Amino acid sequence: MDDRDNDVKTRRNKDGPKALSQRGPDLKRLTRQLRDMESIRSRYFPVWQEIAKYIVPGRGVFTKDEPNQGERKDRELLDPTPLQALHVLSAGLQGGLTSPSRPWFRLGVADGDLSDFYSVRLWLDEVERRIFHVLSQSNVYNALHTLYQEIGAFGVGAMLVEEDANNVVRAHTFTAGEFCLSYGLDGRPNRFGREFWMSAQQMEEEFGEEALSDAAKAALKSGRLDQWFRVCQMIYPDEDAREGEFPVLSVYWEEGKTDAREHAPLAVRRYASMPVLAPRWEVVGSDYYGRGPGWDALGESKMLQEL
Repeated sequence: MDDRDNDVKTRRNKDGPKALSQRGPDLKRLTRQLRDMESIRSRYFPVWQEIAKYIVPGRGVFTKDEPNQGERKDRELLDPTPLQALHVLSAGLQGGLTSPSRPWFRLGVADGDLSDFYSVRLWLDEVERRIFHVLSQSNVYNALHTLYQEIGAFGVGAMLVEEDANNVVRAHTFTAGEFCLSYGLDGRPNRFGREFWMSAQQMEEEFGEEALSDAAKAALKSGRLDQWFRVCQMIYPDEDAREGEFPVLSVYWEEGKTDAREHAPLAVRRYASMPVLAPRWEVVGSDYYGRGPGWDALGESKMLQEL
């Protein structure tokens, strides 16, 4: 099997600033694109904030506050019925679509006659077994359960799937307000952007100390390992990809560090295809973001808490 056929195959480069040496990404341009995507997303914030407040407290990121604030977010949810209903919905989706306890897909080949050959069926069965084993040893099922909650509540979710040195694959599910998306004419996500916090220690582990800014290096040197830094990421198709290169780019950079003469990206990585799963419950027209049961139940949920 060609590695390029693997949706989660990446070419990681710990020396991020050295990648794409003479044709590095334009960080100022990427920042502008990210701001445009965030502007579109911000129109959904009022409804998302109400859904988070009255249906699923604890989910949704709508400010740039540093992590680990520790405050309660469930003060408006006096009756937990809406949250319990969401748990039932996500559990039902998990069990019906991607159950960890039973096979939920079967591999085949386009040529039906070819699949009748014993050796072909034997190979397909072995590949199936290995895929199920990898999924069971990874965090994918936990991430999918969270993804179903996001879709049920906010109508859209996003999950990044990458290589993992220990478990082959690793998944990370984002919450509403933490990411922004754009979609192509085929209805598939073609751009994914986000701003998020990383500690100095996490940045060193992920990108290597040489890739960090002077401020992050100073935090490491002084022992302030948990000092937070704002990091941006954009995943998008590389129109200038050379023959033989993976066509999807993922670029990380520190917020505000966009001057190419002074700052290089934290990392530049390539993927064989878009590594982000971004399902939507229901889409109206050309909207980027969907609507889900949480939208429909919001009015009744608010009334229930009032009563």
